[in-house]
Amino acid sequence: MKKIVIYTALFGNYDVLSSPINLSKDFDYICFTDKPKKIQSPWKVKFIKPIYKPSKMNRMIKINPHLFLKKYEISIYLDSNVFLISNPKKLIKNYLNKKDIAAPLHRYRKDFKEEINAIESYSRLRPTVGKKLRKIYKYEINNVKINWLTENRLLVRRHNKKKIIRLMNSWWKEYLKGTTRDQVSFPIVCYRNKIKPSFIKSYIRYLGCFLVKPHKASNFYWQAQYIIFFKLYELILTFLKK
Repeated sequence: MKKIVIYTALFGNYDVLSSPINLSKDFDYICFTDKPKKIQSPWKVKFIKPIYKPSKMNRMIKINPHLFLKKYEISIYLDSNVFLISNPKKLIKNYLNKKDIAAPLHRYRKDFKEEINAIESYSRLRPTVGKKLRKIYKYEINNVKINWLTENRLLVRRHNKKKIIRLMNSWWKEYLKGTTRDQVSFPIVCYRNKIKPSFIKSYIRYLGCFLVKPHKASNFYWQAQYIIFFKLYELILTFLKK
């Protein structure tokens, strides 16, 4: 039985799932989805009938691997628009050697307070989202110092460990309060559970670790940037991996 799984979640028509760059027979590749016909090999399809809207279904799978992937010891979660470039074995060796959970440090912001400020000023997310987060986390904003923030598009976990299950249960409950932005709630639930993740550190905007392609609904500038630069980078990497 394989002990490591690389998984993602794709619901609705938000993205088009691509094949992983780093393929290995040592791992299983699983996609939880409500659109099984759109998923291609090497992803193994796990059909789930939606009980929430697509974004909430994604978070449910993302946050709760202990409910869906019990037979695996270690899971690597990827957003559906993320290509993992790093060797998964190296990720596990480098970042789970002393911890049971790892995530990339945020490239642009240093803590959840800066993230809330950014959300309030980002028109596409509407300032009301930031105001709601500011209200929910009024105590933490005024009384808690957490000097880190992660990008949760990539999560590496020993998801069946009791303390990680407790952490994920706390995170999911926090999400159900209506926090929506899991990057804000994650450091707060870590603080409450006295857990600090292992940080996958940024270098050259993570081009040596993962590649992020634009969502289907992304603006023209982001789509053009991907086509001009990142698509070329992706093709080179794919060629080198063969």
